[in-house]
Amino acid sequence: MKGEAFADSIFASQPNLLASVLVLPRFGVSNKDLDVVLKLLFICFESVLESGAKLPTITEEIQERCLSRMAGKAKFIEGLSATAASQAVTDQVASHLEPNLLALCYGILRENDLASVRTEAEKHLLLASLNIADSIAYALNDA
Repeated sequence: MKGEAFADSIFASQPNLLASVLVLPRFGVSNKDLDVVLKLLFICFESVLESGAKLPTITEEIQERCLSRMAGKAKFIEGLSATAASQAVTDQVASHLEPNLLALCYGILRENDLASVRTEAEKHLLLASLNIADSIAYALNDA
């Protein structure tokens, strides 16, 4: 299942996750960068399907809860030296409920030069991208 059919499948089972990506252009995210986040969502969703895990529908409440926790972690990292910040991110990935999924997200963002925040649009893109992994991890482990 690829392309439009796959997007339809995500829309049917995870409309809030898809909406959290599709809204990004309203925050200044370019179509090129939006494609990266869509790719990230597709890969995460496909990974869950292939694992055989049952992913409950991720609600706005789950996304908000995960985003709030992520904001707290980001505030902790702000102001740290580059070395300390890198170690903090490594520690967060290692202690994540789904560390491979989060590492995959960081990898996709890094290979597309989107893992740092230089603009307001990149901040929204980064938060939305990492929140995909956090929301999926929360839903899989809370079910």
